[in-house]
Parts: sequence; structure tokens; C-alpha cells
Amino acid sequence: LSGNHQCEQRPLGGGGVVRTTLPSVVLKNGSYMDGIGVKSINPTFLADGNKYEVAEGVRGAAFSVTDQSTLRLVGHQYNATYILGPELWSKQQRVAGVYAGNNSKVYFAGPTTIAQYGVDALAEDNSVIEFGPPLKDGVLDVSGFNLADPDNHTRVQLHSTRACLVANRNSTIDMHDLGDYHAFWDPKYYTTAGNVQLEPLDYLTGDGTGAGATPLSQTMYATSAYTSSGAMQFYPNPFADYVANGTTNGVGVIDQATYPATTFASVPTTQNGWLNLTTYDNTISNASWGGMCVRAVGGSTVNARNVMFPTGWIDPSGAYYDASTIGGCDLLRIWNIADESQLHTSYLSVSSLHPQDTSATYTGPSAVWVSGASPFVPLSGAPSSTPDTSTLSVLDSFGLGYNHQGWTGFYGKTTFENIGPFRIYVSPHPKAKFLGYVSGAGGFYTPYGSDGGQPWFSMGFGMPSNSIFVSGAPYQLFAQGYATSSDCSAINNQGPNYT
Repeated sequence: LSGNHQCEQRPLGGGGVVRTTLPSVVLKNGSYMDGIGVKSINPTFLADGNKYEVAEGVRGAAFSVTDQSTLRLVGHQYNATYILGPELWSKQQRVAGVYAGNNSKVYFAGPTTIAQYGVDALAEDNSVIEFGPPLKDGVLDVSGFNLADPDNHTRVQLHSTRACLVANRNSTIDMHDLGDYHAFWDPKYYTTAGNVQLEPLDYLTGDGTGAGATPLSQTMYATSAYTSSGAMQFYPNPFADYVANGTTNGVGVIDQATYPATTFASVPTTQNGWLNLTTYDNTISNASWGGMCVRAVGGSTVNARNVMFPTGWIDPSGAYYDASTIGGCDLLRIWNIADESQLHTSYLSVSSLHPQDTSATYTGPSAVWVSGASPFVPLSGAPSSTPDTSTLSVLDSFGLGYNHQGWTGFYGKTTFENIGPFRIYVSPHPKAKFLGYVSGAGGFYTPYGSDGGQPWFSMGFGMPSNSIFVSGAPYQLFAQGYATSSDCSAINNQGPNYT
């Protein structure tokens, strides 16, 4: 699917017109389509970028599936599914690659790549975006797609510049059997001594032999070998054309918008010379600047069962997302479960391990807020009436604590208990979006200030008069259940009289 596309044209006041390229494939009014090894290129390469028009938003630039319709896209090792959007960052922002609307469904199976869209796949109004193994009549199609060969398992890569997956208005994102926990978990998590089944008892994907064998009275699905090489990998980027550190010489967000050769083990070189997706390159620095992996809004649902997330990025241990960071710890990978939406997960694996065993790789922030310069000093911005911790600025009770210099005592855990490669954001009150913190001259974090004789500040008052007010961080902190390090403000009152 490539080449010329129909455009919708709208006149502008005062003369002239604006054009928006219409979806390549449209399913509506209860239609059904099967696509095997689909290649949707929209447009083909950067040289064709000016041919793609995006004056207004496009729901389903590659596939628009609406009005109780169903689309099934299945790839295999010799012909993987590729759905590529425009390479220009400016033309990705308001475009969703695949759209399911008004009680419709899109099912992805087999090796799949969706890249260069603002949103890779969007479900709205009681619709479903689903990723799983190839099925026939509701069961694994082992012979039809030769699932005995691991290269045919469902490996998904999603590269976006707003959010990889979005469900809106009572819709569902469903990820299941992309990998298998039996292939990755240490048997201690589901067996007792003597290979007697302990946990889990409700999803036995093994065959009852070897480590983790179960009594014959248990029902064994014996599906592990047909899904275990599957995976779900996110390459999100934020909704911003920011260049890191404010310099045109730095590598920044906008550089990540183009489908990068380093993202994939095998990459298409020409339109008719596609190679096949078989493995991952976890060196993701040239593909992702962090951001939104999954969003569920308007009472929607996200399900993730028996999924392996390869990850591979730097530990996102910062307290909130900050695109200006260079080191990577503030480039969070976010799952936003907003409004009345729900998230259901079970049997997940991370970096080919049980999630608990990634504690040395992926952690959250420390237990308390500290100054930004060594030797670290704990901040004391809380009310003195706070039970147990008094004025100590607590960040994450499950984070690592230590005997901080300048404060006698210990708060936090002896080892990180806030572990994992993703952050879950919920919905604070919208007014919190106006709250902000003050940053020092040049845009750098300044933990110390002299105004009022106070020894240190972070999110609060007392910064020098040349400080810059920056909003956003408190809203992110509240979305994670954290607190700011001290008082924060919604007023940008800079100058000599700043207080």
C-alpha cells in the first residue's frame, strides 16, 4: 500500500486551501478483512514527505476500521507486518496509524512493526486493539503459521511521537501471550521443592514436564513453546520537537521521529526489498526519547497477560519525565491509566526475567527528596506537623533510603522496592497542571537559594530572583502518588521582589 492517496480539501478564509491525506484502507458498516504480511507505507521515504498532507487530524492513516467492522493483520517470519507513517515529525503529530472506532476491532498477530505515527494504534467508542498469537476459531493456529518455529511468534515494535497505544471512551487495549512466563521466570516463582506446582494455578501454559511440572490432575495448556519468543517493545517519544540541552548539535526528541535503522535487527532497504523482523536491538537510544507507551482514557481498559517486555533502556529512576535530560534517568516510559479507566496485568516478564529479578536494572526514585549536588542533603519542605517524618520531604516510601548527611535518621527501604521499567500515571485534578517549580538561571536545577535565609529549596519558594518558573512537574508527581519536595506555586512572579 503506497503511492498516491486521496486528499480532503478545505478552503481557508481569505483564499487558499488546506489538504489532509485520507486513510489508505477503510473498513466500515460491519466489514471484515484479513491481511497477511501487509506492508503499508504512508508515504514511502523522506523524499516523498512533502506529498503527505496533514492539515487536520487523521484517525487511521493506514487503516480506518469503524462501525462494527473487524481487521486482522497477521505477519510471519518471511513477510512481517510493517505499517510506516510519514518520516517528518511535523506530519506525524496528529496522525494515528491504525484506528478502531464505534464497536470495531483490530487484531495483530505475528511479527509486527508500526512506526512514525503520533499514535500507532487508537481505539475509540467501545472498540478493541488486540495483540496476540495467530488464532483459528479462538485457539492457536499452530500448523497454519508454523508456531513451532519461534520466528513466527508475535513480536511487536511500536515507535511513536505521542503515544504508542491509546484507548478512549470505553475501549480496550489487549496484549496477551506475547512471550511466556515459563520461558523466563525462575521456577522458584511457580514451584515448590519436588517440582510440585505452587503458583500460578490459573494459567498453566507449560506441558507438565521438566522444572515446574504439575500433577497430572492439573489442566495443562501446553502452549508455551508456541508463544515464548513473542514480545512487546515500545519506542515512545514525547509530543515535542525539543532538542536536548537547547543546542542544535545535541541529539534530541525530533531526531527520534524518523524510523531508525538501529531500532531493528533487520530493516527494509527499498519498497520491494523488505527483510524480516526476527530479533530486537535493545540499544534504543536512537529510537526513543521516552514518553507515553500506553494511554487509557474515558473509562477504558488495558489488559496485559503473559507478555514479555524486552525493554533495554537506561534506568528511568527520575521522579518525573523531563525531556531536557541527557543522561536518560528522567526519560520515563509511562502507562497513563486516566479517568475511570482500569489496568489488569498478570504473568509479565521484563528483560527475559521475572519482574522482581530486574530490581538491579529498573528502579524508581529514592525515598526522600535531596539536594541536587553532592554531598546530598535531604530537603525539609513538609509541614512540621507531618506524623512520623515531620518536615522531611518524602518522595517514595518504597524507594531506597540511607543515612543522609545533615539529617539524623533513616527513612525508606534497605533495598529498592519501587522497581520496574514503566511508570503508572493516574489523573490528578486538572488545576494541578498550573503548579510549577522554579529553575535557576540557564534552565538548570538549583537546589540552594539565599532568599529569606533558607538553606535549600527544590519545588518551592526562595529561589534567586533570576529563576525561571516551569510548570508540569507537580502534576506528574501527583499522578504517580508522590509529593513535591516543598510548597509549589501557580504564580509566575519573577523579579527582585520574588518570594
